[in-house]
Amino acid sequence: MIGRPELDAAVVHRLEEYMEQFRHDFSRCEQLRWASIYIQGLLCPAPRKNVRRLSASVVLPDELQTRDTMQALQHFIDQSPWDERKLWRHYRALVARRLVGLPGDFVVDEISFPKQGHKSVGVQRQYSRVVGKKINCQVVVVLSYLTPAGHVPVALRLYLPRNWAQDTFRLDIAGVPPEYRHGGGSGRTRGA
Repeated sequence: MIGRPELDAAVVHRLEEYMEQFRHDFSRCEQLRWASIYIQGLLCPAPRKNVRRLSASVVLPDELQTRDTMQALQHFIDQSPWDERKLWRHYRALVARRLVGLPGDFVVDEISFPKQGHKSVGVQRQYSRVVGKKINCQVVVVLSYLTPAGHVPVALRLYLPRNWAQDTFRLDIAGVPPEYRHGGGSGRTRGA
């Protein structure tokens, strides 16, 4: 059985206030609400972040009650049209305002996400620097700005391994947009 969220109400409230800055980046206000709920689920501690677990770990606002949170969240992720590039531009503008005048360096790093299956985009047995060996995972390349006050990601791309990039059927099934299909192991999927 999946437990209730461990995020307290103050954190959820701060998340909602933060997300309000992105209101105009969504064509409908429900998209913004579901984006906040999705991020809330990602912030909740859980060993595996699938839609079932995310939907069980979030608290819906009173005005957004639904009989099937899992289906509504899945619809937001898969079917709700929104432009992630517009969100990234807005996010970078917000970050830039906070970092003006702070000395820092850009750092390129990778993050790996261990996976059990093989259907998630880019998943294969590959080296994970974090674990120090080959595991079944996705790898994300991250560009961050590092300052004495901390670091913030400013761009990221999901690494698309060669066997994924060259398998049109697999790319179609996974819903990888044509503009993100690149061969030779240098491909990328959605990101900044």
